[in-house]
Amino acid sequence: MAELPSSSGRFVRFPGSPFELFQPYPPAGTSLRRSRRWYRVSATG
Repeated sequence: MAELPSSSGRFVRFPGSPFELFQPYPPAGTSLRRSRRWYRVSATG
């Protein structure tokens, strides 16, 4: 039987939550330009 590759992820817990989240890789983040555009569009309706 072949071994499964080892994972480089980690389990993350958040205060006040009974759950754990497996994070297989770090979050990618958001584009600042996209965030600003979304804010302008949502603020103007």
